[in-house]
Amino acid sequence: MDGLNPIPPALQAAVGLVGQADTAMTSIQNIEAILQPLKLFNSFITTLLNVHPYVQLALGILTGVSQLLINQANLDNEMFGLLTTVKDVYKFLMEKDTCANFDSMQEMLQKISREIKDVVEFIIKYT
Repeated sequence: MDGLNPIPPALQAAVGLVGQADTAMTSIQNIEAILQPLKLFNSFITTLLNVHPYVQLALGILTGVSQLLINQANLDNEMFGLLTTVKDVYKFLMEKDTCANFDSMQEMLQKISREIKDVVEFIIKYT
């Protein structure tokens, strides 16, 4: 271990930022609790028959908006999964055995770097 370089501050910072995904998981679970009534509302509304056209229009708007919120939450869950994968990659890179083999992992590290760069670009476009 004497010949190992210290872990770059940028890598440490990235792991710290991605580590905040644990907090995000709690938020996602809270969002699921909020979305459940919206899902039930959408299911209920589709069973209604013979309502006044204005009521039907208002319920259609409410259903559409709730479906947009549900779709966004699903996309956010998928984004959380992506961030969790990135976090796992950084954790792997910081493992003692991995750090000890950085010199022999040049090609793999280059591939990981390209993939992480693509992920960051995707996340920036998403937000």
